[in-house]
Amino acid sequence: MSINRVVPVPVWMKITLKLAGVYNILWGAWIVLFPHHFFDLVGMVQPNYPGIWQSVGMIVGVYGLGYYIAAFDPVRHCPSYW
Repeated sequence: MSINRVVPVPVWMKITLKLAGVYNILWGAWIVLFPHHFFDLVGMVQPNYPGIWQSVGMIVGVYGLGYYIAAFDPVRHCPSYW
């Protein structure tokens, strides 16, 4: 026997997850599309293998997508981001 309970979700939780999702998607896209730009901005030597840095951007972007999707039902998707 299962009981379905409706758990109230605070608004701040949805807003925070959406903001985190948008931020991570944009940051990941920036790193994937322009891998040397970050290093130029901070005055560091550009990496010899930008593909590794682009992989980090891809991972961050995918996490952003997960955060954004989780924002629509934070209680259900809690294991995804916690």
